[in-house]
Amino acid sequence: MINYASINEFVSMLLFWALGLYVLTRSPRSLLSGIAAATLFSVALWFFGSVMRDKVRDLDEWKAWGGFFWWAAGAALALWYWKSALALRRYPEITPASYRNFLAYPLGVLAVFAAIGFGLASVVGDSMLVWSEPVPDPRTPSISGSWAVRSGSHFAWFAAFAYATVVVSAIHLLWGWRRTPKGSGARSQLRWLTVSGSLFVVAVGWLTTNTLLDAGFPHLFGGIQPGYVVLTAGLVILGWSVVRHGTWIEGQPVQGDFAYFLVGQGLLVVLYVSLFAFVRLPIDIRSLILFLTLGLLTLSTHALADLGRITLGRLFYRRTPGKWRALERLLNYAREVSRASDHARVLQKVARESEEEWWYEQTERALRCLRDPHGLSQLDIVQSLDPDGASPLDRARRSGDVVVGCINKLEPGDGRPPPRPFVILKEAYVEGRSTKEIMSRHQIREKTYYNERKKGVAAIAAELRALARA
Repeated sequence: MINYASINEFVSMLLFWALGLYVLTRSPRSLLSGIAAATLFSVALWFFGSVMRDKVRDLDEWKAWGGFFWWAAGAALALWYWKSALALRRYPEITPASYRNFLAYPLGVLAVFAAIGFGLASVVGDSMLVWSEPVPDPRTPSISGSWAVRSGSHFAWFAAFAYATVVVSAIHLLWGWRRTPKGSGARSQLRWLTVSGSLFVVAVGWLTTNTLLDAGFPHLFGGIQPGYVVLTAGLVILGWSVVRHGTWIEGQPVQGDFAYFLVGQGLLVVLYVSLFAFVRLPIDIRSLILFLTLGLLTLSTHALADLGRITLGRLFYRRTPGKWRALERLLNYAREVSRASDHARVLQKVARESEEEWWYEQTERALRCLRDPHGLSQLDIVQSLDPDGASPLDRARRSGDVVVGCINKLEPGDGRPPPRPFVILKEAYVEGRSTKEIMSRHQIREKTYYNERKKGVAAIAAELRALARA
């Protein structure tokens, strides 16, 4: 008899890991996306443990590996609660700040501590689940050596924690969905998150109740747990929703990328599974761990290839940051072009951003050379600002006057205190004061100093660019 439960859990493990990688690599860097990815990874690890239990045929090994990854269930529940709470924070007009600060967030902290406690209890003893005394698995009675686990004395508390977590999360999302304006992107995202939350309520209720009844609910096709099917649907919608509302190029969502990613990762899994089947390794506990770990590493390395190249570039190009920034920009543009349906729009964005960065770098160099006419005359920006100058030094002098004039434009001139970008650029490059002196004189912190200086350079670069076009 085929163990359909094992196949279902193996596919679910790979699917959730791939979804987590997709959210991690395709969504903008944010706490909300990070928590969504962590939720998907946690469920994948939970299924990892389920696959291990389904394949182990030695009772001692089953006892040793039984609860090894069961802690991931509590982690996923706590993370899902925090995702719903941070969704309220992302759209502050939905709920009053007092509710978020004095109820939603403290409950989230309690959920984290509860998840840690239940996770430890599932690993070190039988109070959660009775790992030391397994019973024959009712899903697969004809498969020799299959065992199931009974609920422990404290599992009812975990079931209450799990159900309360998903119910409150669903209420948060429903509350947000109903209170956001119709037709807005926030309403669409919260609507799909609410669908995920509702499915999680059904799945968690089914799975926990089934465990309390010692697998008393019926199964499909000789082992597939209906609760897993509902859980899978909810997590797929979760991953799709986060990416659908987070991956944008010039205001247009990337169409088809979600399906392309899953198909590509699926082909990789088929390739490696076929390789293992061809080699015919013995199915023992060690080869199973190796097989599952290599599967997850394969998905991870292929999904994180671009991030890996960026990390290596930062390591090897740390002494030549200009070259590295150009390489990093090319890698990012290549990824955007490969994912976009409108290539002309992406190429226009590439040209605009490249021009803006050129003017910023040239402006920064010109500021450093304001007191060095010869060095200023060697810069390309001088040709753009004064293309008809007779001699290099004359062109450098006139270009320097233009740069100083742009700095002076940052001063309000109506009696108001001058802004920090004006003060920093004026004193650093026109008057020649040191950075330490300026920070001490105006009581500016180092981080603030460089942030304000960057704003000033960007403003001067935009003004010089406009003058050059004129």
